Amino acid sequence: MEKNRNLTQKSKSTVDYLINFLEKEGLKPVIARNYENYPDFDHDLDLFLTGNLKTATLIFIKVAEIQEWEILTLCSHYANFKNEEFNILTFNFYQLETMQTLKVDLFGGLNLWGQPLIDRHKICKNRILEPQGRFYTMKQDWENGYRIFQIANLNPKKNRAKIDRYTKRVLNFNMDNPGVLASWSKTCKLGNLNMAIKALENRNNKKLQIIITASKLKFIFFKALK
Repeated sequence: MEKNRNLTQKSKSTVDYLINFLEKEGLKPVIARNYENYPDFDHDLDLFLTGNLKTATLIFIKVAEIQEWEILTLCSHYANFKNEEFNILTFNFYQLETMQTLKVDLFGGLNLWGQPLIDRHKICKNRILEPQGRFYTMKQDWENGYRIFQIANLNPKKNRAKIDRYTKRVLNFNMDNPGVLASWSKTCKLGNLNMAIKALENRNNKKLQIIITASKLKFIFFKALK
């Protein structure tokens, strides 16, 4: 099937417009990941926002109208937790003729094993501007530290390309910022992740999973004591 270039351009235009609109309204948008080809996210954009999510919903409606999407839907199926760090609101912009969509997920924060790690407000408060000044990301030690846990959760057979991509980013960050990830993990009560980084360097997924499981147990124990 021939790729719909007009829709691709529409998605990129919408992403850029949405980020700027949210910024203007003071919601401090933070792009969670996969922003290397900004504003091209294919069809899936992950965000953290501060402020009132009802305000965000009104902004999404306005953006859908201005960018001339035919339908905007909101799925709150994963947004019914009492602790908002676990909640995910999903907006879908639809173009009916080709049945294609731009999906935007709003995350309540980062969590591990059913326990909150960092909420969306803290992520947005500590955000950093990317080098070209187009958008904000979370602190790079937070992003890459959490990415180690994401890698350990991925299936090596089904997600090899993603694992390789994430591993490269973590190792590059660690090489440029020695000791920073280890410091982040200690601050977050996750133990020392130096052995996990070593497992990534050796592409030893089994060893990585063992280390990350132990780290999660330390975190849960700390939460229980707290």
